[in-house]
Amino acid sequence: MMIRPFNFTDADYESAISLRNQLYPDNPSTVEIWKHNDKVRRRDPSYHFFLVESDAGELRAFVQFALNNPRSKKIAFGIIAQNEAWHDGTASSLMAAMAGASRKLSAEKLVCKVQENDQPKVSYLEENGFETVMRYPISALTVASFDPTPFTSKIEETERLGIEVRQLPAGWQHDAKWQALVHDLDWQLMLDVPSHEPRMQSPLEKFLTEEIFHPNSLTESYFIAWDNDEAVGLTCFVKRGGRVETVSTLLTGVLQSHRRRGIARALKIESIKFARNFGIQTILTNNEENNPMFILNQQLGFQQKPAWINLEKSL
Repeated sequence: MMIRPFNFTDADYESAISLRNQLYPDNPSTVEIWKHNDKVRRRDPSYHFFLVESDAGELRAFVQFALNNPRSKKIAFGIIAQNEAWHDGTASSLMAAMAGASRKLSAEKLVCKVQENDQPKVSYLEENGFETVMRYPISALTVASFDPTPFTSKIEETERLGIEVRQLPAGWQHDAKWQALVHDLDWQLMLDVPSHEPRMQSPLEKFLTEEIFHPNSLTESYFIAWDNDEAVGLTCFVKRGGRVETVSTLLTGVLQSHRRRGIARALKIESIKFARNFGIQTILTNNEENNPMFILNQQLGFQQKPAWINLEKSL
């Protein structure tokens, strides 16, 4: 076996994505998406991408990692490996290479986000000293089965409080004023999203590249809750693998000043109506298990699926 850096060539992209999609067919990706992501990631000097290949050139595993943010002492990484690679020394060789590079970055911990039913990966990490620090249950809604009728009176109560939920206008993503408003509102809401370390706001240019003009972006799905002229809540979807049959909720949030008024419920219901009209079949979302949004999703008919978990290990 040989460990080498990823070369950012079409051949390397196609090989890595083929392995990933083979192992995780329910959440595919594309060369276009990865190349777009690397426009931002390759500007980060802490970003590394290592491959492990057999003598015959077969890709057996790869790892991508970087500091969570410029002030972070934690390396966030994602590792993909053939099932046998977790037991034959392949994964261990790759993890050792990553740990060596991480120490040069003065990192103190390694952090990995894994779905809890990915047993080969979870077992390997736990056996090698990783511990779960956060859990995010996944919930799924079959759009065609959703009935908004039971929530009509609650929505009317929210409207009587002067709250209006509106879809952003067509082409908003190219308007500097809308860009700035969404960027600022997104940041205010993200501050209340549970995280395993303090957050840092992305500059507007990076935010636009990573979220608004990303191949998975679904700009039509952005809804804002307004209290007169004040933007107080937001919800939006992202595509999966560039497709819209199944989407994920990127964010749903309400400013602290406007909680307990049913605004999150109103935002979610408008987004589900949009999904039905747009041809979306399934909506996925994940929330930290103690987050009130998790309970709201269950009330709306989302069904719980295997959770994502954050595992950490000190270096």
